[in-house]
Amino acid sequence: MELLLAKFCVLTTALLVVYRWTYRHRTSFHLNRWFLLSGMYLCFILPWIPLEYETEKTLFFTSPVTTILLPENGTVALSHPQQNSLPWMAIFYGLGILFLLILRIMEIGRIFRTIRRGRQIVLPEYILVETSVTSPFSFARYILLPEGMDKRNREAILCHEQTHVTQCHYLDLWLCEIFCILQWFNPFAWLYKHYLMENHEYLADEAASQAIGKAHYRQVLTECWLRGRQSNFIHPFAYSAKLTRLAMLEKDRVCIPVKKSGIILVLMLLAYGWLFAKPIVVAQPTASNSGLQLTGKIIDAQGTAILGASVVIKNKLTGTITDFDGNYVVHGAAPTDTLSVSMFGYGSIAIPLHSYPTKNGTIELNIQLQPKNE
Repeated sequence: MELLLAKFCVLTTALLVVYRWTYRHRTSFHLNRWFLLSGMYLCFILPWIPLEYETEKTLFFTSPVTTILLPENGTVALSHPQQNSLPWMAIFYGLGILFLLILRIMEIGRIFRTIRRGRQIVLPEYILVETSVTSPFSFARYILLPEGMDKRNREAILCHEQTHVTQCHYLDLWLCEIFCILQWFNPFAWLYKHYLMENHEYLADEAASQAIGKAHYRQVLTECWLRGRQSNFIHPFAYSAKLTRLAMLEKDRVCIPVKKSGIILVLMLLAYGWLFAKPIVVAQPTASNSGLQLTGKIIDAQGTAILGASVVIKNKLTGTITDFDGNYVVHGAAPTDTLSVSMFGYGSIAIPLHSYPTKNGTIELNIQLQPKNE
């Protein structure tokens, strides 16, 4: 789980840097939105895709070993005191998620109570609610306006909030809530959410200014900057800095540097692959690859796979190390050979192969290692 979260956080941070550097201050708001959404989907999917590459290596085994004869089933059963350890990091992570989920449920409950207290008008594209709020906002298909709002300002704000509803910005916001809750400890995830909501406001400002006129909308944006309680799952009209939104309204359309952003994304993905690619170590080919194949798994006494254990055919200097699942494959063994297994912190063992049956040219040996006595 730790590796998945690390990948999640690295991708989030990298995409945030690309967006801030390349897209944020440009007026291609629809493209900005799809970049942010695609980035979230990429963060959800890419960490689950295994990145592996093969590398060849011959391991030399020089430390003295103790010969241990295995039973016929090919498994060494070694015992040592059980160690009890609680996954404190997993518990802490889970409690953080639970706490945020409880808060979100309570916030949704407060929003629905506010909706029920207001006067509702059902329209084809949205549901208008006039209630005792201090600042207009939209939630899903609901648009909440303060009671007694000036008709001229009401038209402009309604056009703004209607854009959030018709363009389904609330779906982006709900996805981003999941995105943030899953990595609640990462401050860049919450900044990612801020940039997404900020871009939603730019999209709504653009649509409203085109519908009622830029000069009129600029005046409404200046006069109706009502500060209300900020909450999750909603698009408040007063979200983001007023001066920033006014400046974006005045900006001319500029082209996104597609080549520049493309190069940055490719470099980012290459760095991600270099950082998280897992080496699969295989035995180096010898002059003759004929003989028996040895396969199996190296585990400790609790049954946990041991990564990086040395598995070598003694006196042939041919071998491999175990992968993340503790598996190994060694080629070119003979029935008279001895298999040496070692790992830092564990006792080394040597296993004569003549004691074990061969099936289709393969001997399967599953081995448990015992920790060294300090």
